Amino acid sequence: MRIIFGVIWVFFLATGASAQRFFVQATPHLNLRDAGNSQRVLTEIAYGDEVEVLGGTGRREIRDGFEGEWVRVLWQLDDLEPMEGEVFDAYLWPAEVPMGFGDPSTETQFLEVECTEGQARHMLSLWAEVFMRSLFGDERPEGGLRASNPGSIQALISFDFMLEAPHSWFLEVSPDFPEPLPDGHRIFRLTYSTGSC
Repeated sequence: MRIIFGVIWVFFLATGASAQRFFVQATPHLNLRDAGNSQRVLTEIAYGDEVEVLGGTGRREIRDGFEGEWVRVLWQLDDLEPMEGEVFDAYLWPAEVPMGFGDPSTETQFLEVECTEGQARHMLSLWAEVFMRSLFGDERPEGGLRASNPGSIQALISFDFMLEAPHSWFLEVSPDFPEPLPDGHRIFRLTYSTGSC
């Protein structure tokens, strides 16, 4: 994985046959489900916790508007016995999010990461949600958040209610890497800016 810090952060997930590290990006937690009975929740994995993805199940679906696949994972909290089960991969992120990414700033910031479209769309909406909670807590004002999804692999979320300048989060396929990768992932660019993207 290559990481460049500063105004620009770039993430590339190393691919291969071995297990891969991911981080839970579901708030407040992600349910770890029994592989033999997906209705049975084994435990709750907290936001930001690391899991090891052991492999896919081939079962794809759309949950909460995000497309993804159920994957087998291994999770261990501190010195407790490791637990194996299944989670929905749209709520996993292939890298730890840099501290301060998307904080109010006068500069445009972006990161590029190899992931699924569902993971990229979920991260985009999560960053906008975290920003709004930092301003308003759970009492979010009506009408301040606008989201667009023109049916392509692009999405824009903007927020300008009672703020000096609008804040925007934009998702697109990286212009530097426009073609899908052999494993079906793509390189996505997520951009945050004040003003318009």
